[in-house]
Amino acid sequence: MAVAITAGLVLTFCCGVINAQPSVSLNLQVTTFRQPALCTRDVKLQHSVSRVLQFKSITECAHECKSDATCLSFNYHHDSDNETNSCEINTRSSDRRGNQLVYSSGYSFNEKLTSGGFGTSTCELRNSNFVYKKYEKEYTVRIESKNYPNYYISPNAANEAYILQNDRKPMKVVSPGLTGEPGTISFESGDSPGWFLRCRHDTAKLDLWDSTSTIDYSPSTFYEDATFWAREDYVYAGWTHFENVGKPGTFLSHGSYRVSCGTSWNTPNAAFQIIPFVPFVLVYKEVLIQSYNYQAYDLSVDGNSRIKIISGVTTKWNFISPGLTGLEGTFSIESVEHPNYYFRYRADSTFINLEDSVNPSYSPSTFAQDATFYIREHKWYSGWFAFQNAYNSRYIYHYYYVCYAKLDDGSFVHYDASFRIMN
Repeated sequence: MAVAITAGLVLTFCCGVINAQPSVSLNLQVTTFRQPALCTRDVKLQHSVSRVLQFKSITECAHECKSDATCLSFNYHHDSDNETNSCEINTRSSDRRGNQLVYSSGYSFNEKLTSGGFGTSTCELRNSNFVYKKYEKEYTVRIESKNYPNYYISPNAANEAYILQNDRKPMKVVSPGLTGEPGTISFESGDSPGWFLRCRHDTAKLDLWDSTSTIDYSPSTFYEDATFWAREDYVYAGWTHFENVGKPGTFLSHGSYRVSCGTSWNTPNAAFQIIPFVPFVLVYKEVLIQSYNYQAYDLSVDGNSRIKIISGVTTKWNFISPGLTGLEGTFSIESVEHPNYYFRYRADSTFINLEDSVNPSYSPSTFAQDATFYIREHKWYSGWFAFQNAYNSRYIYHYYYVCYAKLDDGSFVHYDASFRIMN
């Protein structure tokens, strides 16, 4: 039996007879190949060649692929000046996006439809723009851990994926995922377009990879490794497990904060929630916070990281909204001198401290709530503000210069809890 391919039709040889078929008909005696529309010439599949042979015709190349169970497609070079031409046997077929199909003069790409591959329908899909689906109301999201609230999947400086507390790096949901398979998603960095979260199966870790440059690890599997099935309510209601398309049965999970790709799924460490990313708005930039009772004093920080009113010190602050929890109408107060350090209520002491949001020294799980406040304008005095925690209703006030947070139950005087924001 031989096989032939003609542009515009799917053709097969069965028992020496050519059969033209407008649709695919597969059985044990017929092997069918096709070329995606607009892919009849000058295109080949990269990163998948297992053998290169020389044949006189594309039919001979197709027959070689048909007889090789590992061959899912082939590239054939058409050159009438040569007695024989290159036949490249591929161990992979194209995906729905045609990601690995590249321009190559004189070549044609031919896919075995018995391969079970996804198969792109047209070369026009190559290098097309990704579709950002509005997932959970917004397509720019954060991916929160179930086991560690307020911890989000995020790449570090080495592009290794960790769950990091209160991290503000946005991700974009690409739907369908990079392979183009319906129902899948991929995660692209909101800060670095073209970089995607990808399972690296030689290390069983999740990393951020650049899809636009040379890929130095398993380039043939990049798109599958960066594509996931979102298994909603898989174990826990309201939470999602992410199963890797490139290696079914492999799920994202984390241990010691590092995100991995493994077979562990029946655990809170493998459950995540996709939530909308709400960008911060810098409402007040590099401002002073003046005390009402001691108007020559401004809020600053001492050597023990405690917020105090201090005279003659021009400590600058940024007010970002919404606050670290994302609650609408709230604010968090960040140090200009020490980015990512915020005003934070300490339940163990009632002090207001300045603490690192990335590595808090106390109760990391409650940091975002402890650092989120409402600004109560004209609360007790016209033109002066009060800062009330959004979750425990305590107000910031100072006593003997040191700042605390308490309920408005008569335990502090209002003029010690009133402040003004000044440039």
